[in-house]
Amino acid sequence: QLILKLKDKLDDNCKAIINLRFGIGVSESDNTGIVRFETIAAKLDISADNARQRFGRCFSKLKKLVAGEPMFNELMD
Repeated sequence: QLILKLKDKLDDNCKAIINLRFGIGVSESDNTGIVRFETIAAKLDISADNARQRFGRCFSKLKKLVAGEPMFNELMD
């Protein structure tokens, strides 16, 4: 719940690529887990390398948000 809440603080482009990568927002029957960058690239009309780079930057932003969250730090103690 915490991670999903923090993900919503990201810009729309980051939310979209993270949602695509993890299959968030698709029906359970369509959710096969981690989505390949080639599939994401086709949906966003970009190259697979660009999709990989964008995801990496956005996922780093999300990790920073999570690490800075007091509730997360309490869970880790």
